[in-house]
Amino acid sequence: MLKAIALILSAAIALSACGTSGSKGAKGTSRKPSKETARTTTTLGSVPVTSISQSSPSWLITYTAATKYLPETLSQTILSSPNNFVIFGPNQHPGGIGAKALIDVKSVAALQSQLQLGVPNGVYGVVVDLEHWSFTPLQEQQNPEQYYEEASTLLHSRGLKLVATPGLDLFKGVGKGPLYEQILSSGLYTSLAKIADVVDIQAQSLENSPALYAQFVTSAAQQIRDANPTVTILAGLTTSGRNGVVPTGSVLVEDASAVQSSVSGFWINIPSPGATCPTCSALNPIPAIDLLQSYLH
Repeated sequence: MLKAIALILSAAIALSACGTSGSKGAKGTSRKPSKETARTTTTLGSVPVTSISQSSPSWLITYTAATKYLPETLSQTILSSPNNFVIFGPNQHPGGIGAKALIDVKSVAALQSQLQLGVPNGVYGVVVDLEHWSFTPLQEQQNPEQYYEEASTLLHSRGLKLVATPGLDLFKGVGKGPLYEQILSSGLYTSLAKIADVVDIQAQSLENSPALYAQFVTSAAQQIRDANPTVTILAGLTTSGRNGVVPTGSVLVEDASAVQSSVSGFWINIPSPGATCPTCSALNPIPAIDLLQSYLH
C-alpha cells in the first residue's frame, strides 16, 4: 500500500523545500542511503475544524507570522509560552517574550559568518535549514550529517542550541523512490538525534494526504526517539498549497492529531511566494489560525 501511495505522491514530495564549506577533511556520512483524544467540531473563521481536548504541544513560528498574521490573542499566547519557539529575522530584536528566541541560517557557512558577527542577546538557538536550493552550498547538500555535526560543535561551544531541519529534497537525484523513503533509509534522523537539541521533520509536502503524513512522521520520530529519547521533535505543517491544492484548517488538524503522540510539537509555516519559496501559493494564514485555535481555545 505504501508503494502505491508513494507513486501518487512522489511529485508532491519534490516540492518539499518551500530551508561555505566547513572543514574539508572532516568525516561524515553522505546523504546516500547507507492516545485517543476527545474531539468536538466547531467553526473557526470559515473552516469547520476539530477542537482537541488536550494540553497544547510546542509551536515554532516566525515572529513576523505571529505578530502580523495571527489574531492578537493567539499571538500573545504563542509569544508568552516558554514551551514555544519563535524565529526572529535580521532586523528584529529578540526580547520581551516568554518563548524561546531563535535565528535561522540556511548553511553552515552562513552560521559561521553569523557567529563571527555575534548573536543577539536572548537568543536560545539557531535553526540550521539545509535544503536542495541555492542558499545551501552543494558540498553541504551532499554531506548534511557532516555539516550538521559541525554546526552542533559551533553552537554548543557557545551555549546555543541546534535546531536541525533538513529538507527532504537533499535526497533529490540521489537514489530511487520517494524522498521521504530515502531520508528514512539514510540514517540522517538517527545521526541528528545525537547532536541536535531540536529536530524538525519537514513533512509538510505530505500534509494533504493525512495517512501518508502520519506514516512518515511517526516513522521518522521513532528513529529519532530510539537514538535520543529526550530530544525535542517537531513536525512541519504549512498553509501553502501543493500541486494546486491549498490545505484547509481541518486537514492540518487531522495531520496534527494523527501524530501528536509521536512528536513534541509543530513548526507551522505561513509562507508567501518569494526567493525561498518560489512555488508557494498566495499568503493564507487562515488554516494556521484554525489549527492553533483548535489547540489554544
